[in-house]
Amino acid sequence: MRSLTSFLLLPFLFLTPFIGAFEILTSSFLGNEVLRYDENGNFIDVFASGNGLGGPAGMAIGLDGNVYIAGFSSDQIHRYDQDGNFIDVFASGGPLNGPNGVDFDSSGRLYVANHSNGNVLRYNNDGSFDQEIVSSNDIGPNDPHDIAIGPNGNIFAVSRFRNQVLEFDLSGNLQRSFGGSLSNPRSLTFDATGDMYVSSLSSNQVLRYSTVTGAELGVFTQGNQLSQPYGMGFGPDGLFYVNSIDDNINLRFDANGNFVDSFTGGGLNSPDGLLFINLEAAIPEPSSFLLLSLAMTILWTSIRSK
Repeated sequence: MRSLTSFLLLPFLFLTPFIGAFEILTSSFLGNEVLRYDENGNFIDVFASGNGLGGPAGMAIGLDGNVYIAGFSSDQIHRYDQDGNFIDVFASGGPLNGPNGVDFDSSGRLYVANHSNGNVLRYNNDGSFDQEIVSSNDIGPNDPHDIAIGPNGNIFAVSRFRNQVLEFDLSGNLQRSFGGSLSNPRSLTFDATGDMYVSSLSSNQVLRYSTVTGAELGVFTQGNQLSQPYGMGFGPDGLFYVNSIDDNINLRFDANGNFVDSFTGGGLNSPDGLLFINLEAAIPEPSSFLLLSLAMTILWTSIRSK
């Protein structure tokens, strides 16, 4: 019986390595391309380049499952599928001027940190321009550098000019600000509990804030090759990833801010945005499992009868 059980489990053992696999995308700003790495940090290939993509910066995955890349130098938002195939230019022209960070709300509308005009723009699901949500008067010149839709559904915008992260509702009304020790902030992300992490470029640190109380919780990490931190985020593996633009590398830290390792490759040049793509395991439907088990049982019986 033990031999039969082991025999029937063989197909599922082959499937196990694919469960939970993911890829890491890093925008190479000066290289005008987005590079792809596996979950171990090994360089795979160039995910996106050409098609007018210039100065790729922030990236986000839309409700359609596609990857949206802000072209800072091309004043466009480019759309690719998760295999890196170019689909189209989702948005261009008009008010776009140095788009940097991008993110989506729960309705699938795209928000853009329109860096060179100092405002936040919103686009509809079809790529048509909706409206300016936050003006330069509320953020500052040559800002915001990054934005994200927070756990509470509000817009969090990084203002280098003010050395703050500003929180707005989706109508553009200022709710509160986060600052304290920030020095030339560039990017932000959130963990599963809702705490906010902000890269402080000039102090070579990542700072942590409570989005509940608004309090600064201190330095999350610093040192260990962290020089001019830029894009960052928590990976599917629970590790914290951040770009070190000075050394053209990606760094990994555990959930407590302890250094794990670093990786680069593919000619990474001035890393900016970070994005993670979960790879779906090729696991059959339940009915397919039953058919597979039946087939394996018949095969086992045939082998035993010989």
